[in-house]
Amino acid sequence: MNSENAELMKLFNETIVHWKRMIMWAERQPKDEVPRSHRMFEKIKMDWYGESCSFCRKFAKYIKCKGCPLTGEGCCDGLWRRVCGVSTWEKWVERASDVLIYIKEKRDENQDR
Repeated sequence: MNSENAELMKLFNETIVHWKRMIMWAERQPKDEVPRSHRMFEKIKMDWYGESCSFCRKFAKYIKCKGCPLTGEGCCDGLWRRVCGVSTWEKWVERASDVLIYIKEKRDENQDR
């Protein structure tokens, strides 16, 4: 594995851990409560916005996140936007789990490059 791919795998692994931690925390919230990113940040020092994402911190400085392997039809191929638009923690967990699956799939696709 070359150093560029090693860095990419590091970003994937950090991002997977990030989403797992958020999902684990959100699963303990009242299912019918409205998700609030600031509440999550107060408790676990991360949320679902770019400042907390390793890929966003690296690639978001470019227009449309040029070069980010997670970009398709928007951030995480449009799945991230679906996380933002939910009205309950239960739905947030469901949609965040879709993001996590997508990130793992992209990691696996990029593993042997």
